[in-house]
Amino acid sequence: VTRLIPDAQGTKCNQELEPIIGTKNSNILRVPFQIDKGILRQWVSRFDIYPYLERFTQDATGKILNLMEGKPDLIIGNYTNGNELKRQCLYTTYNFVKGHLSISLL
Repeated sequence: VTRLIPDAQGTKCNQELEPIIGTKNSNILRVPFQIDKGILRQWVSRFDIYPYLERFTQDATGKILNLMEGKPDLIIGNYTNGNELKRQCLYTTYNFVKGHLSISLL
């Protein structure tokens, strides 16, 4: 799970569900940050994402449960963008662990 950036050009960051090459049944799910008037369409610095995290977690949880048609048994986390996004991933995973997830590896 990562953020969807609708106005991204030259990347796949504007694609909601991206198959992971060389795998079966594995995808990158992108969820947009919500703002008062819809969704945040452009990139925002990792230092400015905090106002969006709670809603992002709720939206990501709903999309994952919908795509998987139920709760996942396992989530494996990978952090590549430093400490700020690590908190975002931990917050998202914590939301699953609270009541939706059987196992989580971080």
